Amino acid sequence: YLKGALPNDDPKNLLGVVGNGEDLGSTPDPVILGWMLEKKVPIVMITTDKTELDMKGGQISLVRDNKGVHVTIVEKAQAQAADQLALFEELGLRKGDNKSFFNTNVAVLNYDVLAPLIRELVKEVGKEEFLKIITPDLIQNVKEQKDKDGVVRKYIQLEGAMASSLLNLDKFWRQRYNQPIVHFVNVGRGNRT
Repeated sequence: YLKGALPNDDPKNLLGVVGNGEDLGSTPDPVILGWMLEKKVPIVMITTDKTELDMKGGQISLVRDNKGVHVTIVEKAQAQAADQLALFEELGLRKGDNKSFFNTNVAVLNYDVLAPLIRELVKEVGKEEFLKIITPDLIQNVKEQKDKDGVVRKYIQLEGAMASSLLNLDKFWRQRYNQPIVHFVNVGRGNRT
């Protein structure tokens, strides 16, 4: 609940902000929150225009498969594993490129809208299937570490991005109900702070 987000200041409006532990700016602008409440938007992922500072994190992408086009996220470790790291880092920054949307790792959940939708979905598909739907894509991130014995070893760190879970839910939702459950708010370079 954000006091003052809506003119009527209704205390039943409950929003949750999920951010990354390494992100110090996980507080979205109250205008975004007010818009979500007014328009009854279930989930917002906040993105920004990629800059030279944004080489590590995930980029929003469109993917075409046998069921159509859907939104996904590509992380640096995935690009590296596909031998596409240079393209991943340059995308959106080269002269003539369109903007590349960079994931800020900030998602806002409108519980008053989202909770009933999820409850209904779980009734329809079952809890086990719902958990499969929201399971993030597995990322195998290869790391090197010098161990206590002085030997440098490679390890595979298994990861799953929060955005992947949300976008997997969105993909399912769009295919099943023909509408989005995740909405994107892109913050331009001039408003990143």
